[in-house]
Amino acid sequence: MRGHGDSSRSSEGRYAPSDLAADIESFIVELDLYVRPVAFVGFGLGGIVALELAKKNPRLVASTVLVECSPLAPADAYSFFPLQAGAYFDILDAVCALMSPSIADDKHSEHRNPRYACVRAIQTLTRASRRVKGLTLPSGSEIWMFRVDPEFHCAWDADDVWESIEQVNCHFAIVHGEHSCRVRASDSKMIVKAAAQAKSSRAYVVAAASRRVVEDAPSDTLDMITYALMRADDDMSVMNKQARTPEALGIRPLPQYATLEDAIKALAPRPIPTEAQIEDALARARLDDECASDEDEGKFANRTKLIQNDPEYFGFVG
Repeated sequence: MRGHGDSSRSSEGRYAPSDLAADIESFIVELDLYVRPVAFVGFGLGGIVALELAKKNPRLVASTVLVECSPLAPADAYSFFPLQAGAYFDILDAVCALMSPSIADDKHSEHRNPRYACVRAIQTLTRASRRVKGLTLPSGSEIWMFRVDPEFHCAWDADDVWESIEQVNCHFAIVHGEHSCRVRASDSKMIVKAAAQAKSSRAYVVAAASRRVVEDAPSDTLDMITYALMRADDDMSVMNKQARTPEALGIRPLPQYATLEDAIKALAPRPIPTEAQIEDALARARLDDECASDEDEGKFANRTKLIQNDPEYFGFVG
């Protein structure tokens, strides 16, 4: 996702859900993943992006699974990472920041797994390649920062998220912790009910887990996500993959032509040139290149294989 990890950052601050969904579309087209419907699992902000993509390209999505994502969460719940602008002298400082009560927002935060905080810090920290404003560094010291654009901010609208949930027509599921401060049991029931057009809609509750379900109960969380995805197995099977083109799915717009003649000229199959046409083209090329014949070795030394009429060249093309 742009603004995170090794992905590029937006100099214009374009981090809206629609921008992030467009990045996923480009990724799908680049790897030819559109040949069959795909399943999306979105954590937090990723869930909002998955809903945006499912609303924009319903034929592309077989299943949408939200993990700790709710339109009833606070407005800034998924907009940014609280420590994205922080600078640390070593990894231990970053781990302490992750464990700090200052970013804890639920009653189970005091039981946060320190091992997970260490792993996350190691995986997501990087040496800062730029000077940090307002910070004077001792000679030879290093600064570590999380691999997130310090300016990252995704402004999402709760009404838009509700609209996306109501328009979901693929398989839909929501996974959240039993003690989550972001998604309560009553909230998940309301969300499941709102997804009335979905092929299936279900809520999965991870027992004894806070909103950090991955670190509180990784195995149970993975099992529930797997159960949710299995419901879409049949929808991900496609008999005629050749019919699923980016143009047909609306991922890539069809080319536009001014006239029918232009369209035929661009799309019609190219005729195979005859031997006479090839000889004529070579003669014109020699004339344009001021090389009267193949016997002119001096001028001919730097000519291309096409001009040289090299039999190996035409054999390769043929």
